[in-house]
Amino acid sequence: MSRNSAYELGSTTQSTPALASTTNHPPDAHIRGVYSAPGAVSTIDDPFMPPSQGQGFQELGGQDNRWLEKQQSTNKKSKWMVIGGIVALVGIVIVGAAVGISVSKHKSSSNSSSKSNVTGSNPDDPSSFEKSVNMTVYLGNYAVPNDNGTAYTRQRNEIQSVIETFGTDHISGITVGNEFMLNYLTANGATDPNSAIGNTGAALLIADINDTRSMISQMSLNKTLTIGTADAGAFFNTLVLEQADFGVNASFQT
Repeated sequence: MSRNSAYELGSTTQSTPALASTTNHPPDAHIRGVYSAPGAVSTIDDPFMPPSQGQGFQELGGQDNRWLEKQQSTNKKSKWMVIGGIVALVGIVIVGAAVGISVSKHKSSSNSSSKSNVTGSNPDDPSSFEKSVNMTVYLGNYAVPNDNGTAYTRQRNEIQSVIETFGTDHISGITVGNEFMLNYLTANGATDPNSAIGNTGAALLIADINDTRSMISQMSLNKTLTIGTADAGAFFNTLVLEQADFGVNASFQT
């Protein structure tokens, strides 16, 4: 009997023990969990694994990433505010420069125009221009009753000098005596200008009026100057008014 048959017959035949398989078999499904091939590990069910690069920030803890979104929004707003401020500043500078140039040109034009209209020897001198005055005055000679004509003579000579120097374009006439009759009557204790005392004082004043008229006549002026007197209203003498071209009421109320 061969050796192989000895193994097959009889209960006492010892069976060759089965050899353990060296082939790796996966465990049963109920104990093996999820299997992933190398290089394709899934992180869906593992909360401890970091997110993949493609997941972005939307998968980081749900609402916990809102602070990052707010920071990004704030940075954008700050950036636009800075840009807007710079643009506004540049605009203000440009407008200011334009206004300054415009004002400078206007002043320069005004100065040139004003200088071109000046008819004087020096356009930069404000006092050098052609005067145009249309005002006339009456020169006054304040005669004094009791000085023997000293004050009258001095003032008459000054008036003559003024006329010879400046002409008569702005002179309408000459007033001889200012309240002469009032002062004369008061000094002589009288009140009636047409009394004997009044007529004596009037003769003095009439002599001064006629002397002034004679001076003006001898100067051969290009115009006729009127010669008159001024006095308090109640002290005009009739003889004086007959010789004067005008009488001015010199009364003042206080």
